[in-house]
Order: sequence, then C-alpha cells, then structure tokens
Amino acid sequence: MSLTKTAGTSTDFRTLRPKQFPRIAGMPVNGGDSPVFAATAGTSAADQLGQRFRTTGIELSADELSELNIFGEFLERHVRSSMTWDVQCMLLWNEWVRTFRRRKSGYPGLIREQEFRTAITGRFGVGITTDGWRGSVYSGLRFVP
Repeated sequence: MSLTKTAGTSTDFRTLRPKQFPRIAGMPVNGGDSPVFAATAGTSAADQLGQRFRTTGIELSADELSELNIFGEFLERHVRSSMTWDVQCMLLWNEWVRTFRRRKSGYPGLIREQEFRTAITGRFGVGITTDGWRGSVYSGLRFVP
C-alpha cells in the first residue's frame, strides 16, 4: 500500500517564517492592530471605516451603516492574527459574502473585493503574497469558522 502526499498535507505552510512578518517597534508580538489605525485603537472596525468615509465627506445611508456593522462583526468573529497560518484571499472574501448574505439579501454594495482587501491589510497589518499552489494569501491571518 502506498501513501500519496496531497497538497493539503504539507507542513511547509504551518512553519514560522519570520522574514514575512516584520515587526514595528512598540507593536504587540501577536500582530495587534496596524499602525494605520493606531489613533482609533479600541473602536470597532465598522466605526473605523465609517470614520474614513466621514472624513472624506461621504454620507452613509442606513443600509451602508448596516453593512459596516455586519463587516465589523465578521472581522471580530472570524479573522485572527496568527504567526504560523496563512489564509487564501478568495476564501476570506467568499466567507465575508456568505456572512453578509445570511444577514441581508443581495450582495455587499459598500465593501467590494478591493475595499475588502484594503480593509484587511490595513486593520491587521498583513501583506498579500502569492504561494505556489494556493494563489494569493494573507500572510499571518487565519479564518475561524
């Protein structure tokens, strides 16, 4: 009986790769919030994004505020910083859309894919890298079902 090694059993992606996670002086070791949001530490993701829109002079409707609240809850429940895990960009995007559709009908109107990527990289201070077989991944994040 021979054992076949599938792509999913590789341990290469569970090992610590410190060169991919540059640390900023004064930032917590576990990842913490990005310096971009240092002034708004302690506020929810929805409040942070809402503040960004208000500073640019864009008024938000009730539906858009509801979407921001759903997005904030999604980030708090399902996305965690991790030094040893990576998560596929499309997996996280897909889970965001599924979460939104469970709560409201339709498709997210305010937080589309590009805005989603910008919010994730800004809030968690991670980069997007391409690995050999999974495609684009957020280095240093994990999805919590």
